[in-house]
Amino acid sequence: MDFTVDAFRSTPPFDILAKLFGQPEHTDWLDESVSWKRTCYIGDWSFLPQTRFRGPDVPELFSGISVNSFGTFPVGASKHVVQTDAHGHVISEGILTRLDEEDYVFHGPGGDWTRYNLEQGDFKATAEDEDWFVCQVSGPASIPLLLELTRDERLLDTPYMHAVPTTIAGHRVWALRQGMAGEVGYELQGPREIATAVYDTVAQAATASSSARPPSAATATTSAGCCPCPC
Repeated sequence: MDFTVDAFRSTPPFDILAKLFGQPEHTDWLDESVSWKRTCYIGDWSFLPQTRFRGPDVPELFSGISVNSFGTFPVGASKHVVQTDAHGHVISEGILTRLDEEDYVFHGPGGDWTRYNLEQGDFKATAEDEDWFVCQVSGPASIPLLLELTRDERLLDTPYMHAVPTTIAGHRVWALRQGMAGEVGYELQGPREIATAVYDTVAQAATASSSARPPSAATATTSAGCCPCPC
């Protein structure tokens, strides 16, 4: 690859990295990287594995293998969990959301480490694989766009790292107020079988909107455990 402006404006091939970490750019990374500052974008994080944990001892389970405190963790709240071994060495990380009193979903490879500790311990909890889609809709135009699609004014004042159930394209999804680089927006999450309907509805609405260009797949991220790159 030539390190020139023209080269950087070229859409990369659909190679193994794209298969693992998402689609290649729709236009180019320079154009798409400013979308989360000027308009909005869709960032597809559906490649992350999900694990569903249920039971009264789930907070105790995570507390024993994480640097996080779970003393305050109400229904609807999410935490960026950083997991360690018994010596404090970082093992993995991910996002844990409390969907109900004894119902949680964990996004990230750390679900395997949590499941291992669950099997080695004596906890009143269960774990099972989930298959969800995760699409970030972020940028200055994202909130008006999502309000138009959901008619749900809770999106205006949902606290950071909290999730609310809402409806898009007739499907119930979770909207997590979370961004990867300080931008305004939400992660839309739900069963993978409705992913295409939700994605297409958001993309079509953005294309028709005067405040948002057609969303891209580029995501600039500086979150712990992630590489700062368009993906």
